[in-house]
Amino acid sequence: MQAHGRTLTDEATFAGLVALWRADLAAIRDRAGRVGPFLYPNFFAVAAFRVAVLLRRRGHAILPRLITVVVTTLAQTELDPEAHVGPGFQIVHPVGSGIGPGVVAGRNLTLYQGALLAAPSTRRGGFPHVGDDVVLYAKSSVIGDVSIGDGAVIGAHALVLHDVGAGTTVVAPEAAAVGLQEPAPEPPPATERQ
Repeated sequence: MQAHGRTLTDEATFAGLVALWRADLAAIRDRAGRVGPFLYPNFFAVAAFRVAVLLRRRGHAILPRLITVVVTTLAQTELDPEAHVGPGFQIVHPVGSGIGPGVVAGRNLTLYQGALLAAPSTRRGGFPHVGDDVVLYAKSSVIGDVSIGDGAVIGAHALVLHDVGAGTTVVAPEAAAVGLQEPAPEPPPATERQ
């Protein structure tokens, strides 16, 4: 499998699984510093995803789905075993994050809480192709058959429906007031109520 012309680690071998785990742990260690990566629940979600991918690539159908259900229940993140994600994958806060079955992502993908890589629906549309060193911040969504270039940053709450070039940062518009509600009248002082 290739992502943007780069060969991903072989996901169907035990040696490939170990290499992916090492790279994933290194990414967490780089981010977390001295604290051991095993203290982070996000590593367990990624490690279980890697096992589900290995089993799926070896032709198992039910066990990878069961692992996905357990990860979804415990870590509250849905990582489909049909997705291809390169080494160095980390989910900083896993709750609400998701990766759909047709996603292809390169090295060092980082997701924050609620980040989503998916198709527009289960019946139509393609999945995102994500380059190396891409970061998706909280509640950002990349939907459909779009390409995200190497080193791109998808800001919090951004909805991406079109290609994003390498090294580009995209952000959601800032919230704006659209109306002003009249404040409730203040009650009269206590001395006037008697």
